[in-house]
Amino acid sequence: MTQADVAERIGVARTNYVVYETGRQSPNAAHLAAIASAVGVDPRALTTTTADQVTLRDLREYAGLTHQQLAAKLGYSAARSYRDIELGHKELAPAVARLLARALRTNLAEVWAAWERTTGEQR
Repeated sequence: MTQADVAERIGVARTNYVVYETGRQSPNAAHLAAIASAVGVDPRALTTTTADQVTLRDLREYAGLTHQQLAAKLGYSAARSYRDIELGHKELAPAVARLLARALRTNLAEVWAAWERTTGEQR
């Protein structure tokens, strides 16, 4: 698959895709997920973040979601409500953690581990 092929599949100009591929710029969450799908890999394989560094932001980006999209999946009326959780400014309730795991297509243990990395708190 050529750079032009991937760029076309993700809906950007080839020159825009090249800046992602060369590391001069990071793709947004939607483009990261689209690139991963186009080349048939997990989005995690396209980042330098190791498994023991993954935060809630990383999980959201791997799922290809914006704050607003994830907030809507959680039933929040404003993206800020979720953003406060992602930044560690608001407590992550167990019920919300379960919803996050489902929305982010991951497991509950990974959500809690990412939360702990985000806040520095242990469960």
